[in-house]
Amino acid sequence: KVWDGGVGFCRWILEHKEIFAGKKILEVGSGLGISGLSASLFAKSVTLSDYTPKLLHVLKENVKLNGEKYPVIKMKTKVISLDWMSEQVPEAKTYDIVIGTEVVYDVKLVASLAGIINSALTKHGTFYGVSASVRQGIPEFIKEMEKRGFQMDVGKFPARLLPD
Repeated sequence: KVWDGGVGFCRWILEHKEIFAGKKILEVGSGLGISGLSASLFAKSVTLSDYTPKLLHVLKENVKLNGEKYPVIKMKTKVISLDWMSEQVPEAKTYDIVIGTEVVYDVKLVASLAGIINSALTKHGTFYGVSASVRQGIPEFIKEMEKRGFQMDVGKFPARLLPD
């Protein structure tokens, strides 16, 4: 399923491509990978990540299929398995940007998710997260990120970017 937040974030990426230009990006909880694939059109490199074998297979297929139409996607994008509970990220502290759409959904996972983001980003890196609706765990996630020294700027996502 493509979540509304993913569709909206893709549109936001296309409107703000300069943010992603030349950057090394990690997408957490990629699902189908649409946000990361959109970012790969502008980024230096994109790593799509998820955990289940089924989703990893789908991600690889989406890179392959989209790479046929846009070869830059295939050249710049890789897929990895990422277990949030380990809080271990390959190539730690090297990502300029971490993105995630609809990734906060379980209070029990917010500390691990915040740990993964913290482990992945460079000292001056940025996390962009989108949720199209108020979901369980968002206030706790914000607190976990602030505990790790992140300055959180939370706002309402533009409705014009969400699907009808």
